[in-house]
This record gives sequence, structure tokens and C-alpha cells, in this order.
Amino acid sequence: MNHLQKAVAKKRTFWVGAVVTSIVLILLLKSARSGDEVRFNGRTVSGWVYATSHYSTVETNQQLQAMMDNLGSNAIPPLLAILEAGEGKTASLYRKIALSSSPGWIKRFALGQLDKKIQPLTIALGLIPLAGSNATVAIPPLEVLAARTNDTMICWYAIRALAGIGTPAVESLLRLEQSSSPSIRPLVTVILKERVEHGRPPQRESAALALAEYDPRSYESVPTLLLMCNSRESAKRIAAIGALARLVPFHAAARDAVKSVAVENEDENIRQLAQRLINDFYATNSSRRPR
Repeated sequence: MNHLQKAVAKKRTFWVGAVVTSIVLILLLKSARSGDEVRFNGRTVSGWVYATSHYSTVETNQQLQAMMDNLGSNAIPPLLAILEAGEGKTASLYRKIALSSSPGWIKRFALGQLDKKIQPLTIALGLIPLAGSNATVAIPPLEVLAARTNDTMICWYAIRALAGIGTPAVESLLRLEQSSSPSIRPLVTVILKERVEHGRPPQRESAALALAEYDPRSYESVPTLLLMCNSRESAKRIAAIGALARLVPFHAAARDAVKSVAVENEDENIRQLAQRLINDFYATNSSRRPR
């Protein structure tokens, strides 16, 4: 082997060693970062998110739902870390290509790659609301994300996550509504209605309370609120009658619900609150009193 071949071989060995060392360092750094991260069935929260199939969603993935049921609010910090990491620098390049005048096949390729970059964020945003009102720590970063992102899909998912958290996030949603153009009110109302009608019981109750506060002209929360008035939990009963109070001026169905609570509810305090609510309404709206 001549001098030139030895130099080439030495250089190749150096670069191979450098690459291997870099990979090891990256793996060690990744391991260190995930060492304290909560786990479900032996895998970290971020591990579950990044391992999720490209064709899977939070709504159809029972393992992700089981993870959130098991970890609850403990899963929020790693999910927020995924949002903080963002979509990566290459995503903006793919987005520019997708919106350019490039040939169709190039734009389709860029869209596919962009979708893969965005998916961990959309999965994280879909998981956060499953913690319900326990996800309040996520409200400020979600509001910032919805206000600042240039990606319509990410904005929609962030708003959807806020709506899923429920009543604690209503003020954030109202602020976003004031600063957004076009208005997000129709979108938020649709999301809350969907959760009231099709969500799991805790989500349904949280969404019903939020919908009554956010858009009292919507009546879809009345049946859920009426059921909550019969809850074994005093806090739920009081919250439900307070939410119905916002709906009474706008809906006969809400007034009928409050009347039934005033007569049939087992909690004397709730019966009195309901009766006072109805009396106050008709005292200021005598023309609407049933004949």
C-alpha cells in the first residue's frame, strides 16, 4: 500500500469513527433526555407519539388512549416538549415547495414529507385534551401556538386542544377569537358541540360547561348539564346549574330543564338554586311567563 492509499484509508477511518461517535453521542443524549420521562408499557410518551403509524389518529388508536387514561396529566410535559421542538427546519422548505409552481409530482412529494413532519405535533395536540381539565398547564403554550403558527392545520389542532380542555381554556379561546381573522367562533362552537355529543363522559361534561360559557346561544349542552345536576359530586351539580343559568335567557329547553331540577333534584340546595333562577328570569321577563 503506497503513501496515498494509506492516507486515504486513514482519512476514511477517521470519518467512519467520527460518524460512529456522533451517532453514539446522539443516542446517549436522547437516552439521557428520555430517562426521566414517564413511561407506559415500557415506552416513553414521546416514543409512543413518534412510533404512531402515519395512518393512525388519536381517535382510532386505543393504545394512545390507554396511555392517557393511565398517565393523565403526567403525560402533558413530554407532549409540550414535542410542541416546543416544533416541526423541524425542513418542514418550512417542504411547505414552500408545496405552495410553489413546481411540477405536480414534486408538490405531492413535498406535501407527503410535510405531513410526516407535522404528524407528531398533531398527535401531541390530539392527546393533550384527553387529560381534560387536568391539562390546564398546557393552555398558555397552546394559545401561543394557535396565535403564531403559519400552518392552518396546526392552528386548528391547537384550537381543538384548547376546546377539549374545556372551561379553563375559555378565556384563551375568547382572546384568540378577538385577534383572529376570520373569526374562530364557528370552529370552536362546532368542536365543543362535537365533544358534547360524541366525547367520553369526562370530555362531554367539560365541553358542555365550556360551550355554555363560550356560546350560550347554543343549546346542545342542555341534556348533559341536566344529567350533571344529578351527579353525586356537589361541585358538578353546582357547576351544571350555573351553566344552565347562562342558557335560560335564550332557550326554552334550558328553562324546562331548570324547572325539572327545581322539582325533582335530590339536593335541596340545587332545588333552591334552580327555583331562584327561574323566579329571577320571569321577574325580569314577565311577558315570557307561561300562561
